[in-house]
Parts: sequence; structure tokens; C-alpha cells
Amino acid sequence: MAKHIVVDSTRCSGCKICEQVCAKTHYGVLNISKSAIRIHTEFTPEKIWHEHSVCQQCGPDAPCIKACPENALYWDAEKNRLAINLEKCVGHFNCVVACPYNAIFRHPGLKHPIFCDLCDGDPQCMKWCPMGAIRLVS
Repeated sequence: MAKHIVVDSTRCSGCKICEQVCAKTHYGVLNISKSAIRIHTEFTPEKIWHEHSVCQQCGPDAPCIKACPENALYWDAEKNRLAINLEKCVGHFNCVVACPYNAIFRHPGLKHPIFCDLCDGDPQCMKWCPMGAIRLVS
């Protein structure tokens, strides 16, 4: 079974360090709109809580893979994760709409979608989370 990132909302402080680390790791910038993990903060009169969006690594039959008309998205069986062939991707972004977890993102400055690649098995968001709220699970 594929591994994926989960965020324990009871431990998450909403600091967004994970988002900054992700964008810095993959794009060399501190720009959370280029992050593959997103923390959403909800405020109510009773409490504040944090939800997350990140690729769930659905497998070779993932809706995002099926939605790509160029076959740019594929399941990397060796690394057991979603991957993209950037040479094939022409920016239809059908994968963004197809993702049932709202975990594939479009950035206006990029011609390809943003999604979690698990940092090749060493998730930096998990390493840098000061609250220990991020885990890699099967």
C-alpha cells in the first residue's frame, strides 16, 4: 500500500511552516501558493481547528491519472507514488478538478500541477513541523 501524508489536526498549530518548507524544497521560494500541502484554518466561536489538503497517493487507478488526456500523470510503481512527466504535461489541469481530496493545485506561474511527491520518501514538511503533527502512513 502507498504511503501518504496525514496531519493530526489536534497537534497542528496552523503555523504553515510545512507549506513554506514544501515550496522552498521544490521551487526554491518561500511562497505557500507553491506548496503541495495546504493547511486550512477554520474559526468558530467555540474553537479554532486546522484541516489539511495533501495528495493521498490513491494508486495506479487514481482519478487524477485517468483525467489526464496527455498521460502525463502516472503511478511510479518503483517509488510507489504519483508522478508526472513534465515533457508530456501541457497544462490542461483536469487532474485538479478530478482529485477527490482537493489536493492537486494550480499556480498561475506554473504550466504543471502541484501535488505531493513525498520528497522521494523523505517528507520535509514532516521533518520541519515543530508540533510533530505530520506523519507518513500506509
